[in-house]
Amino acid sequence: MIGSLYMVPVRGVLGIVWLSIAMVGCPAQTSPGVTDWLGDTHVASDEKQPPWAGPAELSRDQAEAALASALARGAHAAALVLANRVVASGGTLDARRRGEIAAAIDTLPRSVLENVHRDMRVPVYPAPLVAFRLALITAHTGDDEAAATWLERSTGAEQTVGAGRIAALRRTIAARATADGAVIAVALPMSGLFAPLGAEMAAGIRLAAHLARGGRDNGRLSGRHSGQKSDPLVRLQFLDTGGEPAGARAAVEAAVFEHRALAVIGPVGEKESLVAARRAVELGIAIALLSPGSAGAAPRAGVFRLWSSPAWQAREAARVAIVQGYDRLAVLAPRDEHGERAAREFTEAAQALGQSVVARGTYDPTGGHVEPDIRAFLGLDPAKNLRLRRHLRRHGKSGWKTFSPDVAFDLLYIPDEYHRAALVASFLLYFNVEVRTRDVMDVIALRRKHRGRIPQVVQLLGSSGWHHDSLIPRGGKAVEGALVIDVYAGSDSEEYASEDSAAFARLFRDREGRLPNALTAQAHDAAALVFAAQEQLWATLRRGASDRQLRARFAQILATTRLTAGACGPAHIGPSGQIERQAVLLRVDSGNFVLHEY
Repeated sequence: MIGSLYMVPVRGVLGIVWLSIAMVGCPAQTSPGVTDWLGDTHVASDEKQPPWAGPAELSRDQAEAALASALARGAHAAALVLANRVVASGGTLDARRRGEIAAAIDTLPRSVLENVHRDMRVPVYPAPLVAFRLALITAHTGDDEAAATWLERSTGAEQTVGAGRIAALRRTIAARATADGAVIAVALPMSGLFAPLGAEMAAGIRLAAHLARGGRDNGRLSGRHSGQKSDPLVRLQFLDTGGEPAGARAAVEAAVFEHRALAVIGPVGEKESLVAARRAVELGIAIALLSPGSAGAAPRAGVFRLWSSPAWQAREAARVAIVQGYDRLAVLAPRDEHGERAAREFTEAAQALGQSVVARGTYDPTGGHVEPDIRAFLGLDPAKNLRLRRHLRRHGKSGWKTFSPDVAFDLLYIPDEYHRAALVASFLLYFNVEVRTRDVMDVIALRRKHRGRIPQVVQLLGSSGWHHDSLIPRGGKAVEGALVIDVYAGSDSEEYASEDSAAFARLFRDREGRLPNALTAQAHDAAALVFAAQEQLWATLRRGASDRQLRARFAQILATTRLTAGACGPAHIGPSGQIERQAVLLRVDSGNFVLHEY
């Protein structure tokens, strides 16, 4: 509309008035989400006449008046083109007007800005600012080729946006365009409070790299080895995060700018992972987080979470309970953020599988005084429980030890660490809850103990925090027969979950002189998934894929990668970008952890 308007000869003040009336009276065609943009009438690229034909016929005064009118009405696209006309005709814009122009640029989407820039006949202000904004937008969407082009057209924007910002964007685009397909960066806390954690995980990742380079273990856990000399070897670049978010961000930047890494493994810690993931997305590098956080993943953006979370454990616990035949489930969790999430995930997973959670309770996680919470969970309030009140009236305080409570559930999930779990289990036993200690319970003995009543036997089910050598000495007979969910099992005194787990432990002990733990095993499997995707990437490259797209192609491959022989068993990347595997189920049997088939 405004293009055809400019074809009309306009002279003097009368022309300015006529122009203003015409611009208000003729509604412009608008792009979706953009209101009152008068410039959205551009012609097809094969037409000879550009849409803004004739603007040069406006005098400087007319252009300035039209600019003020456009800004007043919020016609931002038209205002940008008119500002360009003012400057091109020798006019100047004061600081306030330039601030309005800068704000107008930030309100417009890519498609509109591209049209605006094309309609600016002279590459003077604010054309360079529009070009820089387009460089930022296209870089953000991963279109680095377009971003580089727009960045070249932003010459002259340095005084407004700062030479540092332009240089930083140019550096980012250049770094994202090249990657060394053999280099995998590993961001771990190698110093500071969490250095022992980082060292343990690093050992598992090094073993996975050894296997990926062609290491062998009698046929188990064998790595890739194509036999082609042109294949690059896995090269690890360890970067210290110090266990801090700032260190995690710096590690991702070093991976891209200094080492041209294909991908990043790590970091650990929820805050560190969040910061690192955001920076990785900005720099266009895939990142495999080693943190069991709740923020999830974003595979389309190259963010993967390769660590089994407490939420996953809770969902697996519900599935295992139902597979084992239990249909009246309950959950008793610590009264904190993690406990609440675990209880919610367990409940929702059970409901999705067609079973209901008949009881939910919480207890104080800060100390050892959990007795009042256990009483409340079991309904042991004399003011509300008539049978308990009568029993205490007959037997006094000693009646707490002989009362047989009404229990509505046949399985109780307790997601907590071993020390509090042992305490909670002991109080259940104290209040005469019958926990399942063996597959077949002695009904006659139970009837005799409960004075003619046959009590409900309850199967205890714990999270991986139960899987600790100190659980059994602390809990004693209260935890005998308990089931425990975990991702890894095995030691000199504990059966390995699979031949692959045993092979992993043997290899690790040969290299490190000690046995691995669940941390080492999970770090190994996360790295093995990354290396498997790396191998597939190089097979793709031999079929002619472009090196320029290494990182993007790697992220696509990792999203569908599977691990058939892992320390923690088979695993794959799910649709959500998080690792998926089947849990290991253990049972406390005669004072030991043993595998429990399901």
